[in-house]
Amino acid sequence: MKTKTLPKRLEAVEAFLSRLEKAKALLREGRVEPLGGSLYLVQGSRPYLVDLEEASCTCPDWGRGHACKHLMAAYLHEKEKKPKEKRVEVRV
Repeated sequence: MKTKTLPKRLEAVEAFLSRLEKAKALLREGRVEPLGGSLYLVQGSRPYLVDLEEASCTCPDWGRGHACKHLMAAYLHEKEKKPKEKRVEVRV
């Protein structure tokens, strides 16, 4: 029974990784525009509105229940702009 579900799970992983790569490309190409607050305009085949607070997007993929590249791109943009935590080692 596990052998039947494994290929579908791998397909899902491959689909996710493909969308992640496309999201990174959208970010690199400057197609992610912050609108203020948690809203972003992401230019895909057409402009899509992403709301990070609601974790939603106006694209058809999101409407079908998929993790869309537009939401991922906006999330990556948000993550990049936050300063990374610095670790300080204290020796006594």
